[in-house]
Amino acid sequence: MGRQSWEVKAHHLTRALGVTWGQKHCVCLHVVGVASYIAT
Repeated sequence: MGRQSWEVKAHHLTRALGVTWGQKHCVCLHVVGVASYIAT
């Protein structure tokens, strides 16, 4: 049971990291898009 709870925690952690990384990735794309729009 201890291992199962650890796997659940690891799953939530990786999911949280994936969400935060996705948000940062979207922000980066948005900044690049705005910068390219201003440049043109």
